[in-house]
Amino acid sequence: MVTRALAVRFPLQLHLALAALILSACSPGTAPPDVVNVDGGGGDAGTSADAPVTANNVSGTRLKARWVTSADGLKTFQGWKDSARGEDCGWNFTGDGVLRCLPYTNLTDYGDVFSDAACTQAAVLAYTATCVTYSTIRKVDSTVCPATTRFFARGAQVSAAVYYRKSSGGTCTSYAISADQQLWRVGAELGPGSFTGGTVSAVQGTGTVGYRRIDAEDGAKAFRVLEDLASSKHCYTGVASDLQYRCLPNDVAGLGSQYSDGSCTQLVAYTSANACPKPPYASAFDSTTCPATVSVYSTGASLSNLYDRSSGSCMAATPWGGYSYYSLGAEVPASSFPIATPRDGQSFGRLTQRLFEYGPQLRLQRDIYDSSLGRQCYATTAGDGQLRCLPNEDAAVDAYFADAACTQPVAIQYSATGGCPPRWAARYNEAECPQRVYAYRLGAQFTGQLYEKPAGGVCVTRASSPNARYWRVTGEELPANLVPLTLLIDP
Repeated sequence: MVTRALAVRFPLQLHLALAALILSACSPGTAPPDVVNVDGGGGDAGTSADAPVTANNVSGTRLKARWVTSADGLKTFQGWKDSARGEDCGWNFTGDGVLRCLPYTNLTDYGDVFSDAACTQAAVLAYTATCVTYSTIRKVDSTVCPATTRFFARGAQVSAAVYYRKSSGGTCTSYAISADQQLWRVGAELGPGSFTGGTVSAVQGTGTVGYRRIDAEDGAKAFRVLEDLASSKHCYTGVASDLQYRCLPNDVAGLGSQYSDGSCTQLVAYTSANACPKPPYASAFDSTTCPATVSVYSTGASLSNLYDRSSGSCMAATPWGGYSYYSLGAEVPASSFPIATPRDGQSFGRLTQRLFEYGPQLRLQRDIYDSSLGRQCYATTAGDGQLRCLPNEDAAVDAYFADAACTQPVAIQYSATGGCPPRWAARYNEAECPQRVYAYRLGAQFTGQLYEKPAGGVCVTRASSPNARYWRVTGEELPANLVPLTLLIDP
């Protein structure tokens, strides 16, 4: 079944694993003694069979690796810290075309908000943050390839009741600023030299999959991306349509809801309109299987005539602005992509560092597995304010209930059919600083009348979403039952 990818809220650990594949992970001051050296640098390549390649990340004079540790000896990479700016950062291109470690926490200027009635003074509209201080504003230029990012200082807050947007026809229109929003002016641009740059190494490794690292100008060394050595294409680890973990291509188009033919039988592929060449592949995410799978298709010629079924029948459609469309070719056999073998690494008490192996000397961190929970877990601030390893699920406890008094909470999972049944759900409390996450145990699927009680509101009936499933909550997983962790930053 081909379906559009669902937007789910992934916890930090999974974001970091994806970032390690796509953006580039960054790492520590001195490689730990149990490192497997896969990049040809110093160290004993036979020291340990259990260390992922990200353990070879090395801090520089400015960029410092962040690690999560446990009392039993777990040490796992958790991103980069720019010690000069005092903020976490990740790798991306700046306007001068150089890879730099750029701030994670920032506001985004989309170029369509202004603070004045003439629409000449650029501004950013943001929701009020409880404890996050935004010191920078970013502006992304996706018309170039690769996309680049410029950073600006956050200017003064505008004390006004309205902000302005400019229509495509040039009309400047005011809109009310809600009580939970703030308007900020865009300050002076921060030159690319404000951030640490780096260059991408030649591909490292032999066999079917290699990798590239970033050599930063301050001496730091950071994992960048995996590479399929047969095709020389960057790749990430995912479950292919044959239910095998494989290194699947990064450079892909998405599958839309529009078609290339007047019978509405041939889906089209699409990408944001930019200067990049046509991606060779398109991918489709199927959330009805357990685990969810990815199918890869070839892409064909550019399209200008599209069709859709929005009116119930197949009709000509106007292409969405800002996108490029391509015909969809045949599915590429899953066997075309290199196998990634999942296996257990070293255990530290009840936590095991699980890995993906791409050959005898190349391993990448998969996740952390908690044997007591029987589930993978990720590092975040638990309900008691302590950093702990919380169960990793895609269900959330929000404001839904199974009874008319709104006393029996129900968790929501954004997967309409199939998929893996969740055993835990998370509740995010953004009113606390730092944001805390509460874990709840789940029972049977709930299919009855749903009720909703917004904060400070009354209990009312709510129609179930056709794109979601609901689960009964059986109780809170007490923080004391979850493994405590410590965040360490290299000196």
